[in-house]
Amino acid sequence: MLAAVSAAVPGARELEIGLAMASEDVGQLATAAGVPLVYWFTGITDPELFRRGEDIPSNHSPFYAPQAETAIPVGVDALVAATRAYVA
Repeated sequence: MLAAVSAAVPGARELEIGLAMASEDVGQLATAAGVPLVYWFTGITDPELFRRGEDIPSNHSPFYAPQAETAIPVGVDALVAATRAYVA
């Protein structure tokens, strides 16, 4: 998948982030359905927040504010590339 996504999204890389509060039940749903699961982080936070050392609100926070104009095209390109690679 990484090779396919990297071809479509320059700078894509695999990153082991460890445990994170991403989605409580998605892993259980995938296991129950017997399907593969990948959870993606697409770099949707304003980089300036990181540079200033600010706390970054997670997707469960009422202050979560992704940069949709940046995130959606990257996410769609990555998903299409991964799907094409998976079904090929």
